[in-house]
Amino acid sequence: NIEGIVDNHTMWFTNDEEELKALIKKHGITQIYLKNEGINEYYRGSNNSNPDNLYTRVMNNENLYDWLTASDRIGVYYIDYDKL
Repeated sequence: NIEGIVDNHTMWFTNDEEELKALIKKHGITQIYLKNEGINEYYRGSNNSNPDNLYTRVMNNENLYDWLTASDRIGVYYIDYDKL
């Protein structure tokens, strides 16, 4: 699914919160999981220390969007559709 692969990449690395929210709604995403250990180099290299993208926010567990909540499980975040 080419569209899904492109949307996945865009969701992690866009700086546009409105674009990110639209993609989350489009795919009905309710949870995000990103394992900090052993992440492949594709994602690590794409980070570029950009504090405004979802990837960096989740990897650092900092500056999270108000509609994104960390769970008690490491690397798992919930999306609050009421705030989205």
